[in-house]
Amino acid sequence: MFWPVAPPSRRFLVGFRASRRSVAGSEHSGEGCGNYRRVMALAARARDFFFLRQAAAEAQRRPAARREAIGQALTLGRQRAEAAEALWSNGHAAEGLRLAVDALERTLEAAEVLAPELAAPKAAAPKVEAPKAETAVEGDEASAEGADASAASEAPTVLDETSAPATDREIESPSWSTVLAARDLDSDRVRAIERVVSHARQPLPELDASVSATHAELYKELYRARADVDRALAPASLTPGQVKLKVIQRWTTAVLTLVLVAVGLFFALRTPRMVTASASSFFRNDPQFGPDKVFDDDPNTEWLLNDGQTGWIEARLSPGRSLTKVRILNGHNRHFNDRGVKELHLELYDASGQKVFEHRAELAFSESPSWVDVPVSAEGVERLRLNVTSFHRVGGALAEIAFEER
Repeated sequence: MFWPVAPPSRRFLVGFRASRRSVAGSEHSGEGCGNYRRVMALAARARDFFFLRQAAAEAQRRPAARREAIGQALTLGRQRAEAAEALWSNGHAAEGLRLAVDALERTLEAAEVLAPELAAPKAAAPKVEAPKAETAVEGDEASAEGADASAASEAPTVLDETSAPATDREIESPSWSTVLAARDLDSDRVRAIERVVSHARQPLPELDASVSATHAELYKELYRARADVDRALAPASLTPGQVKLKVIQRWTTAVLTLVLVAVGLFFALRTPRMVTASASSFFRNDPQFGPDKVFDDDPNTEWLLNDGQTGWIEARLSPGRSLTKVRILNGHNRHFNDRGVKELHLELYDASGQKVFEHRAELAFSESPSWVDVPVSAEGVERLRLNVTSFHRVGGALAEIAFEER
């Protein structure tokens, strides 16, 4: 038997699965939309931080006198906050606390200066009109009613007191908390500032000895509240030129920070180029004749072997190098001209310890030695060893070893 459509039980199962997929899809869609909104909000904040478009628009339309008044109030608040901190830190807690309250009050005055920009007119009551006289319809009644209507029209019309012209309506100024909220200060911080202001209106101690832990906590809250208010209102005191300068400063700081981070990452992730020298021995174990003198780029310093002894010098290369040439400068012990390398055996090894190159040579003795170049073709060289198998006069000496890389 063939079903023209799915059987009832199968239709139910398919529908159930489809509904589950729909619900799951809607959940993922909602989560995706939430993430998208958060990303866009962060992008908008970053854009406003670097371009300050809102601050620039406000600076253009805000009167210079208002900007100056806001700036003066904020400056007074900062001065008093610095003075309060100085007093508090030096043991004058009572006076410091009072001055901290004054600092917050002066800073909030800047919000009062800014309040008229957010002011809204009070709603006026609807206008009440006097009733119109009815039109007469017939005979004497019409004339009588016409006379009454004429008298009524000549009588003064009485209006409600609230029917004043719109131009005479009163302006309602918002509170400083409304101003701070309009300046995008977090609502929790606005409520916290309101609590601090309420606590600051309580009687404060006059003597330092009367300052308690509760007052110390109040001082901290006052300090933070003033800083929050200052941060929210400071852009309102900027001139258009100052806004442009701040944009340039922020971009410059961001670029320099990125450059420093990039340079730091480069050096942190990059393996440092190092040459670590060691030797079988050196003359009288005197550091001035140690193996590191061969890799210091100074031909006037030398590695000296003890009298009558052969030996070896070795260099560990980090990271590994792809070498095309090894350059050798023989020594002569410039104060006495009594030693130098005669026969040598050069060996190069890779990271696995496998020998990738070797070369034997004989060097002449000279009081003014010249560089000897050894062509090399070796990849990933991490260890170089030069064995001194014979020497001139009383012992071996070597001035420099240098590399050329691919």
